[in-house]
Amino acid sequence: MNFTLEKYKLFPYVAWAIFIGFAIFVGALAMELYATTNELADSSHRLTEISNDNSARLDLLEIELERLAKERE
Repeated sequence: MNFTLEKYKLFPYVAWAIFIGFAIFVGALAMELYATTNELADSSHRLTEISNDNSARLDLLEIELERLAKERE
Protein backbone atom coordinates (compact mmCIF):
# COMPACT_ATOMS: atom_id res chain seq x y z
CA MET A 1 0.00 0.00 0.00
CA ASN A 2 1.91 2.95 -1.29
CA PHE A 3 -0.36 6.02 -1.20
CA THR A 4 0.90 9.46 -2.04
CA LEU A 5 -0.94 12.72 -1.66
CA GLU A 6 -0.60 13.43 -5.35
CA LYS A 7 -2.98 10.56 -6.18
CA TYR A 8 -5.98 12.29 -4.59
CA LYS A 9 -8.24 14.25 -6.95
CA LEU A 10 -8.41 17.27 -4.64
CA PHE A 11 -4.68 17.44 -4.01
CA PRO A 12 -3.89 20.14 -6.63
CA TYR A 13 -6.69 22.36 -5.34
CA VAL A 14 -5.68 21.94 -1.72
CA ALA A 15 -2.02 22.52 -2.60
CA TRP A 16 -2.84 25.70 -4.54
CA ALA A 17 -5.12 26.91 -1.76
CA ILE A 18 -2.34 26.41 0.80
CA PHE A 19 0.18 28.09 -1.49
CA ILE A 20 -2.06 31.10 -2.12
CA GLY A 21 -2.97 31.32 1.57
CA PHE A 22 0.69 31.31 2.53
CA ALA A 23 1.45 33.98 -0.09
CA ILE A 24 -1.33 36.17 1.32
CA PHE A 25 -0.03 35.58 4.85
CA VAL A 26 3.52 36.56 3.87
CA GLY A 27 2.22 39.62 2.00
CA ALA A 28 0.20 40.73 5.03
CA LEU A 29 3.21 40.16 7.25
CA ALA A 30 5.39 42.26 4.94
CA MET A 31 2.83 45.08 4.91
CA GLU A 32 2.63 45.04 8.71
CA LEU A 33 6.42 45.11 8.93
CA TYR A 34 6.51 48.04 6.48
CA ALA A 35 3.92 49.98 8.52
CA THR A 36 5.76 49.29 11.78
CA THR A 37 9.07 50.35 10.26
CA ASN A 38 7.55 53.63 9.08
CA GLU A 39 6.02 54.22 12.50
CA LEU A 40 9.36 53.61 14.20
CA ALA A 41 11.13 55.93 11.76
CA ASP A 42 8.60 58.69 12.49
CA SER A 43 8.96 58.17 16.23
CA SER A 44 12.73 58.26 15.94
CA HIS A 45 12.56 61.49 13.94
CA ARG A 46 10.26 63.09 16.52
CA LEU A 47 12.51 62.01 19.39
CA THR A 48 15.54 63.42 17.60
CA GLU A 49 13.76 66.74 17.15
CA ILE A 50 12.76 66.82 20.83
CA SER A 51 16.31 65.94 21.87
CA ASN A 52 17.78 68.67 19.67
CA ASP A 53 15.25 71.18 21.01
CA ASN A 54 16.08 70.27 24.61
CA SER A 55 19.79 70.48 23.84
CA ALA A 56 19.32 73.96 22.40
CA ARG A 57 17.35 74.99 25.49
CA LEU A 58 20.12 73.72 27.75
CA ASP A 59 22.71 75.64 25.74
CA LEU A 60 20.67 78.83 26.11
CA LEU A 61 20.25 78.16 29.83
CA GLU A 62 24.01 77.71 30.27
CA ILE A 63 24.67 80.98 28.43
CA GLU A 64 22.11 82.76 30.59
CA LEU A 65 23.61 81.31 33.78
CA GLU A 66 27.09 82.43 32.72
CA ARG A 67 25.76 85.91 32.02
CA LEU A 68 24.07 86.08 35.41
CA ALA A 69 27.24 84.82 37.14
CA LYS A 70 29.28 87.57 35.43
CA GLU A 71 26.75 90.22 36.50
CA ARG A 72 27.08 89.14 40.15
CA GLU A 73 30.85 89.53 40.10
